[in-house]
Amino acid sequence: MRVPGPLMLAGLIAVGPVWASHDWVGLDLCRTYPERMPPEIDPGVLPEPEGPGARLLGRYCGQCHFAPGPGQHSAGEWAQVVPRMDLLMDVTARFGDRLRPIERPSPEELAALLAYLERHALRPLAAGEEAPRAYRALCGNCHAVPDPAAYAGADWPALLARMEGHRVTMLRPVADARARAQVAAYLGVPPRSLSAPDARQPMREVPRGNPASGPGSASGRWLALGPVFLLVLLGLGRWALHHRRQT
Repeated sequence: MRVPGPLMLAGLIAVGPVWASHDWVGLDLCRTYPERMPPEIDPGVLPEPEGPGARLLGRYCGQCHFAPGPGQHSAGEWAQVVPRMDLLMDVTARFGDRLRPIERPSPEELAALLAYLERHALRPLAAGEEAPRAYRALCGNCHAVPDPAAYAGADWPALLARMEGHRVTMLRPVADARARAQVAAYLGVPPRSLSAPDARQPMREVPRGNPASGPGSASGRWLALGPVFLLVLLGLGRWALHHRRQT
């Protein structure tokens, strides 16, 4: 007996964990790959939280995972990330709609979204700029190292406390007391104003680029792409079947 493509895809996805919150063709990416997906943020901390850019961010980027903050990438990175995500939404909308409909932005909405993200993107530290190793390691472990001079009015204690919470969510080890002191001195804030690390996490500094998922991180990255490959194969199969019927 022939098994329909969407039914087979649903069966393959069903072997993994599924949650009732936002999902991508039945898979909650934020819970399955917390070390790679954007952590949940309060929409109120977004730039222009009531503006059209923030609304587009929540409407489209929040369909499959938590909506990312604009500061997660630099402007140059967003120019590459947004088209890739648009392509993924297109593939999902075409071949995954029987499992969960995905709404794709119009060209005008996509341009407005990219403009919003680039306008409020992370401003990285200039090449060759001196900064303590702890700052580069802890503040550049999930994104480019930010330039403190570009955030003169930042509430550093509150911002770093929020980032420390994101590190816990994304399974990054927290900083030890010496690393926090180096970061505080570099930013010009009292060390005691920075949040203490979560006791559940190991007390050690993270080398830059160290993956949080351990030795299996490389295989984990390939597994994360599994549903993408399945959708592409499903699309090719449907195209081949349609082409065969026409000929």
